[in-house]
Formats: sequence, C-alpha cells, structure tokens
Amino acid sequence: MISLTRSPSGVRAADSRAISTASRVTGPAPAFPTDIPAPLINEEGLVEPDKGTFSLEPFLHADGKLITWADAKRSVRLEPDGLAIPTTQWKLPGFTLETTAFATGHGADAVLFVRYRVRNAGRNALRARLFVALRPYQVNPPWQAWQGLGGLSAIKEITWTHGAVRVNRDRWVVPLSKPAAFGAAAFEQGVISDHLAQGRVPGQTTCAMIWASPPERCVLI
Repeated sequence: MISLTRSPSGVRAADSRAISTASRVTGPAPAFPTDIPAPLINEEGLVEPDKGTFSLEPFLHADGKLITWADAKRSVRLEPDGLAIPTTQWKLPGFTLETTAFATGHGADAVLFVRYRVRNAGRNALRARLFVALRPYQVNPPWQAWQGLGGLSAIKEITWTHGAVRVNRDRWVVPLSKPAAFGAAAFEQGVISDHLAQGRVPGQTTCAMIWASPPERCVLI
C-alpha cells in the first residue's frame, strides 16, 4: 500500500496512455474549491493524488513479460452500499490486480491511500513483481483539458529520502511496505517501460530537471 512499481505493443499503448485512451474517472470533480484535495482514478488503475499532479501507474512483471492495463480485461466497482471507495481490477489468465484508492482527514490534512492487491487465481505458484511508476501525466487526457487541468504535469525533481519519495519538493509518496528497490530516470535515458520490461528499475535515486533543449523530465518507478 502507498500513501501520498507485455509485449511491445502493450508497452507502447501504456506509454502513450495520456494521448490514446479515454478515462472513466471516479473522484471529486475539478470544480471543487481549490483548498480541497481532489484525487482521481480511472479504469486503467491510474491514480492522480490531487488536481493537476503527477499520477501513479501500476505495472506487473510475470513470466518474463511486462504486463500493463492494455493486456488485461478491466472493470471498476465501489464498495458495498455505494461507499465512495473505488477499485479498479485487471483480470488476466490466472491472476488479478486490484487498485483501491481511499482518503482520510479533511482539507490540507487529508491523506490519500492507494492499495495494490495481486491475487493468484490459479493452482500454481505465481512469481510476479509489482512496479508503481510516478509519471508526469494527469488522469484526464489532453482532449479533456479544462481550466488548466488535463494532459501532462511536469515532474521537475524527484528524490528517495527517509523511506519515501519527495516530488517537486512539496509532495510525498510514502510506501507503507518497504519496496525492494527504487529508481528514477530522465526521459533521455529511455522510456521507463523499457527498464521495467527487463524486470528492474533505473539505477538513480535522485533526478532533477535540467533546462536544456529539449527539457529533461524525470519519471520514477
């Protein structure tokens, strides 16, 4: 759980998510007052911790392959009795991945929790790795842009420190279970899914934007 890690065709589909797939969003509307956090989650399992921020995107690595939302049959649901706790599910042969988002607290003291749960539905042991990437995309794609929201969201600096990730010096992502590894990379170091397809993370633990031509941006897994 985190508090605020396929085939080539599937990987490319996931990398171009922000410009190639529609979102079905569950969460507070962007029209809410600016001092109220408004996280979003879509049917692909992408979670935006607050309005206009980066997003958390899950990946699985199993049987030597990188698995993305594009490989799975996807569904969404709320908790019983309509409780506003959304869960998205990836259904794959022999196992599932569920992403659940819920919050506690009020106003500036609110904390978002994201739970990832892999279930083995088969008879044989499942050996899989879960990767959660911090990516410079909002949940809403560019064609749903409204009042400055939607599309890209720059990650200027990202650092692993004191068992948590600090993003742009003002937001924290805190794993409640210690991850096996952490890594960050600039865009010029390759598409993040290329690292994940090899079952590993990049070697850096800190990355900052350097204004060059074109600008570098950092992504985290």
